[in-house]
Amino acid sequence: MKITFHLRARALIYQKNKILLAHAKGKDNTFLPGGHIEPGEKAEDALVREIQEELGVGSAVTSYLGTIENSWLDGVIRHHEINLIFEVAINPNAGAEIFSNEDHIEFFWSGVDELDKNNLLPISLKKFIPDWLKGNRKVWWGSEFT
Repeated sequence: MKITFHLRARALIYQKNKILLAHAKGKDNTFLPGGHIEPGEKAEDALVREIQEELGVGSAVTSYLGTIENSWLDGVIRHHEINLIFEVAINPNAGAEIFSNEDHIEFFWSGVDELDKNNLLPISLKKFIPDWLKGNRKVWWGSEFT
């Protein structure tokens, strides 16, 4: 079996009681915006670059929230990813529409109570995000390695 490793920086973007989620067209799950950290690239720089590429907006990393390890099988490929998650501020505000600059991905604002319905992955985010919004500022660590 082939194993593929991903080191990713992900953004928790929270505005006006909504969280920005990403969705790969044709898939049944959602995830936090962001993407791969290139070799030699700082995680924060990768996240700002990814948000600019995907959304066409500037952003600022405001704090590190934690790390979630994840694994899944896609056909004959086992994927193993490490997600470094940061709080990120973007412009425009949530009231403005967000458009994707990439054909394969779309973005939308979700209420915290809709994370399960929107099938947010990795699963532990569905616990960490509401806890964080309630004031729990403990660094996140989750492992969904299968």
